[in-house]
Amino acid sequence: MPKHKSHINKLIICTIAIATLTITQVKADINDLSAFSIDDIIADIYDNIDEDRQFEKDFDVFYENFISLNQNPININQATQEQLEQLLFLSDEQIDDILLYIYRYGPLQSIYELQLINSLHSYDIRDMLPFIYIGEKKEDDTFKWRDIIDKGKHEVLFRIDLRNAEKTKAIRQQYIGDPLYSYLKYKYNLSDKIELGLHAEKDVGEQFWGPTYYGFDKYGGYLQIRDLWKFKTIVIGDYKANFGEGLVVNQMLRMGKAYNPLTIKNRNKGLQKYGGNDEFNFFRGIGATAGFGNFEVSAFYSFKTLDAKIANNIMTTYYTNGYHRTETELSHRNTNRQHIVGLDATYKNRYIDIGVTFLENILQYPMKSSEKEYFHGKNQTIGSVHYHTHYNSWAFFGETALASNRKLGVATLNGIKYHPIANLGFVIAHRYYSKYFDNMYANALSYKSRLNNEQTIYFATDINLLRDINFSVSTDIWKQYQNIMVVISHERFEQYSIKFQSRWKHRDNQHRISGKLNFDYAVGALTLRSIAEGNISKKEKRRLTYGATISQKAEYRFLKPNIVLQACIGYVYAPNYDNRFYISENDILYAYSQNMIYGNALRSYLNIRYSISNNWKIYLKISNTYQIEKTKNFDKSRTDLHLLLRYTY
Repeated sequence: MPKHKSHINKLIICTIAIATLTITQVKADINDLSAFSIDDIIADIYDNIDEDRQFEKDFDVFYENFISLNQNPININQATQEQLEQLLFLSDEQIDDILLYIYRYGPLQSIYELQLINSLHSYDIRDMLPFIYIGEKKEDDTFKWRDIIDKGKHEVLFRIDLRNAEKTKAIRQQYIGDPLYSYLKYKYNLSDKIELGLHAEKDVGEQFWGPTYYGFDKYGGYLQIRDLWKFKTIVIGDYKANFGEGLVVNQMLRMGKAYNPLTIKNRNKGLQKYGGNDEFNFFRGIGATAGFGNFEVSAFYSFKTLDAKIANNIMTTYYTNGYHRTETELSHRNTNRQHIVGLDATYKNRYIDIGVTFLENILQYPMKSSEKEYFHGKNQTIGSVHYHTHYNSWAFFGETALASNRKLGVATLNGIKYHPIANLGFVIAHRYYSKYFDNMYANALSYKSRLNNEQTIYFATDINLLRDINFSVSTDIWKQYQNIMVVISHERFEQYSIKFQSRWKHRDNQHRISGKLNFDYAVGALTLRSIAEGNISKKEKRRLTYGATISQKAEYRFLKPNIVLQACIGYVYAPNYDNRFYISENDILYAYSQNMIYGNALRSYLNIRYSISNNWKIYLKISNTYQIEKTKNFDKSRTDLHLLLRYTY
């Protein structure tokens, strides 16, 4: 028997043995959240929402927002729709059902009363519990200036990574800098009223101190104030903006269609401070949102520099990755200045909201792309009208935008949603993005990553056959576009947590069937998760290929000393790229790993979290991917080390 097959058999036997032994001893209670840490819950929410793996750099911001909600939970009996929309894992219908239930039957008397709302499943309630409470306001939230000193919380983080330790020498030879990633961050917050942050970052291969560059590669910071007089939000420094359906600007995380095919309407709107690692998709300046009765007005200004290739005072290309590791990359650093002026004015009442968004993009050097349909010139003006109305089980939403270019670019997205009962819903949406519509900061429902030259109709239905079994179908088809997805999922959270999902996807003459099973269980201080996943892929005129992966995670919490250990070992068999897997992993604080792996490989990691004192904590992760058989584009072995030191007071 080949050596690698022997390893596989041993791993399968060990996984089955651990799972079987633990199932017979399960004693966890659905109400005992201690078995499932807040970090695990946030990581699961993020993994479900970010289906396209587009926002990995922003996990720290995502995590920070949910930790803030955990520290400043929502009073469910007094919650508004806007507050509940912060819980991104809830669908629009679930939010409506929560608000309707409280309106009809009065305030909830117990958190367990949520189980009476038909559209809420056990796992939805589990995810909600860390971020809501029932009762009166916990404390007087009237702002007092002395609270800034007396009640404010401070946090300092220092992170350093050694990535791909086996190639340290090659990285030194290839790039001008060292092979370390480093990150320094300071945060202050007074509940959610005042938040201040400063951060600095250096990527692998960038020089920290030497003849080419001195200090960190990126610096940033923000100050955000909420609920001051008429101002809902004031933000100075780095921030993100999101309005309408995202045709003018949306720099925030947008939920993928695979998470909930009916929840395609844009959420999480407005201005929000930004302290993440993305070096392009944010604004730097000042912005504010103020309320005047039913009107809400946001105005913002940004000035920052872009990494771009400039030739003869013309920008031919701009770069978004933020890397400055070579002389060529450094020559493109901060070469074009950009001014952004924006405005949004929206009228809202119980049944309708309608607004206008305007954005002016002004460049120091004009843009001239090789694609004639893309934005050309020094100035670009983009404006839109966005709208949303609902009545009983019906909802209509959309946005229509115009962008100046060589020719006027038009983009429009419109959808109708019908939800006759809690367990059944439909949505149909049409979008038309002309080939001359091109916008740096657009992010809306789309077949492609760039919003232009696209016309299609999207249809989806979502059916709860039984309380914990869900069936959904979504289609996105128009002429050259083919995208059909069928998903069956079952999730239950009682004395254990089990989640199974089967998915068939057809896109561009490629068929893919995949299935994934997660099984979580706890025995005392030991929490385990068994994962099995498989897929079958078929491209036109190619043979059928398949892949499979299994893994076993374990977490144990020591009381003295205060240490949490997490370990995982898994096997991946995916000899073809079309059968690749995205392996999601726990990481150090403010980080979450999503590794794309194919081939014949073993993946393992160890996390250590040690609370040295009430103020000091240290986080360490050691991970390795070992290719049993050499795979193109992958090293035989790759080892990463992540270290984070945290001080709070």
